[in-house]
Amino acid sequence: MGMMLIAALTRHHVMGVLIASQVIGGVVAIIAKATSPNAVHPTATFPDFIAGSYPGLSSKYFWLCLVFQLIIPFGFFKFFRKEQVTKP
Repeated sequence: MGMMLIAALTRHHVMGVLIASQVIGGVVAIIAKATSPNAVHPTATFPDFIAGSYPGLSSKYFWLCLVFQLIIPFGFFKFFRKEQVTKP
């Protein structure tokens, strides 16, 4: 997200975007840590692959987090990069 903003803004706004991104990222990380299922009670939100690959890969939370993590780069490639390529 930050790279998209930096590429789209002038140099005068880059520092403001970087500072705002760091603040937003910090706040989101704090909220995520406080509201994660592991904060409420110990669960297998992030599976331990030491026991083998099957227990980790069979966890629904693993696949849910993986899908959400992959949405970001694919969405970037589909929408933002397409706009950059079509510019004259």
